Amino acid sequence: RTPRASEAQRSLKQFFTSADLEAASHKSKMALRRPRSPVEDSDSESVSTDTTTLSYLISLPTKRDFEHLVSQIEKTVREEVADLKLEMATLHSRVADAETRQDTVETATNSLIQSQSAQNKLLYSLQKRIDDLDNRGRRCNLRIRGLPEQVDGVSLQATAMKIFNHIPEQPDTHTVEFERIHRALRPKGLPTDKPRDVICCLTRFPETHLIILQDLSWSTLQHRRLLRPLITALKENNLLFRWGYPFSLHVTHNGQSFVLTGLDDLVPFLAGLGLSDVNLPDWIKFCYLPKMPLLPAREPWTEATTPKEQRKKTKATPAKDKSPEG
Repeated sequence: RTPRASEAQRSLKQFFTSADLEAASHKSKMALRRPRSPVEDSDSESVSTDTTTLSYLISLPTKRDFEHLVSQIEKTVREEVADLKLEMATLHSRVADAETRQDTVETATNSLIQSQSAQNKLLYSLQKRIDDLDNRGRRCNLRIRGLPEQVDGVSLQATAMKIFNHIPEQPDTHTVEFERIHRALRPKGLPTDKPRDVICCLTRFPETHLIILQDLSWSTLQHRRLLRPLITALKENNLLFRWGYPFSLHVTHNGQSFVLTGLDDLVPFLAGLGLSDVNLPDWIKFCYLPKMPLLPAREPWTEATTPKEQRKKTKATPAKDKSPEG
């Protein structure tokens, strides 16, 4: 030891306790261990690796574990499939019930549509009947149009008498018997408006050489006005026609009689007279009765099933040859 080293040791002793110094003195008295060789280290590492591998092999699942797992999966799948089958059966029942209800509703709807079509035809025939009755009630009426509104009351009958005597050139003293005479039953308009028509009914018609057209209902007048293109075509082709009551148009051509009473008669009427090019859009619109189309026919619902011979049979997986365990 050099003097400097001994002095350094003395200065370091103050930082160590007595127990540390005793342990250091004891350690210094123990014999030194022989260093291990590289061969011994490799042997110990090989033993630890084999132990780890063996523990891994022991923890691997066995064939019995796999069989148990497969059985659990199969059981779960069967339960789920059973639930699906139950739900499908329930849905099948509900769909069948809905189909039955829909068939009932469609049948009732078609019946209502057919009933409505029949009622539309009945209403049209009733309208024509009422129109005929209206015309019958008006056939004794005569209308005087253009007579000023100032002529009213007692002077109205006197003025009408003068008019009817003037037409056949009779003296004013000739008496014309009126059953009734009055203005059209609507409110009086402004002074600038057209005067209301005068409606009168004569008691007797002794004169036959004078023809005055009768008063007609509004519906009949509308029919005749909207059929003017057809009347013009009939006149151009020298076809004789006459009006019928209730509303109808009679034409004789080549020994055959053709009658137009409504929309259903229009096509054969024009075809028979060779007037298919005549268009009557306004009259068709006036006579149009809305027709509801029937619901389209629907094929009955049937369950889609696969024939047994076409079904794929599930085959079990063939068992593998058991090899002897080594």
